[in-house]
Amino acid sequence: MRLAPSLAMGFILLHLLVEGHRLPMLPIYGLTVVLFLRSLPNVFRPARLHREAPSRSARILRALGIVFGLPLFIIAGMLPAVVPVFRLPEPAGPHSVGCTHLYFVDKNRPEIFTSDPSDVRQIWARVWYPAAPQGDKDPMSYMERDSARALARWWGLPRSLLDGFALVRTHSYLDAAILPNSEPFPVIIFNHGYQVAPHLYTVMMEELASQGYVVFSVGHAHETPFFRKPDGEYVVFDPENEKRQLRLQEGSDPVRERLIYEFPETQNWQERESL
Repeated sequence: MRLAPSLAMGFILLHLLVEGHRLPMLPIYGLTVVLFLRSLPNVFRPARLHREAPSRSARILRALGIVFGLPLFIIAGMLPAVVPVFRLPEPAGPHSVGCTHLYFVDKNRPEIFTSDPSDVRQIWARVWYPAAPQGDKDPMSYMERDSARALARWWGLPRSLLDGFALVRTHSYLDAAILPNSEPFPVIIFNHGYQVAPHLYTVMMEELASQGYVVFSVGHAHETPFFRKPDGEYVVFDPENEKRQLRLQEGSDPVRERLIYEFPETQNWQERESL
């Protein structure tokens, strides 16, 4: 038992070297360091056959440590479970899945979300498609750290809270060769939910691509947290953009009112799809 805090400290250091730090793990880091430092005198102190009874003050301090320390241990254990390094389900289709990024600039359309008259509309698309078998290659991560931090900023979360997304592996291979096929693959153009990123639909997109579809998930400038250009550069948008905020505050139209009314009444996804 004397060496348990030292072993825990070793595992923490290994975790930091391999994975890097994660914000939800900070309480565990702190508790591990405290216990490690507290255990050092016992590690170098010779073992005693007969221990003296602890003093009254020592017993009080121990009781206080248990009373206040136990909730800290519980909180420290729960935080990593709130934002876990999860595992994505494997696509059920017969094909491997490739993924690439496309970036378009429409110089004929002015950007409506900025006041710069020279600004033009930008579109980003993340594309999943049936790919040739990839052998032992490593699949891409669910999100890179830069994109996870852009998403956290967009949602008003602590900057590093979603860093664990970079440790999650998908079943897609970046820029993999497309699967040879005698017929064109059917194409789906997917418009993701407002204010979210195409990454968040990875499971659905991978499933479709594994079944033989090419899926374009389109990101719209200033209405999604970020773009990723083909060269890897990120374009991060401001969540406080004035014109975007005005759009969020616009009054509802009849279609939106019907959706708001109907959706809580539906019982399953088939009924929701019929709307």
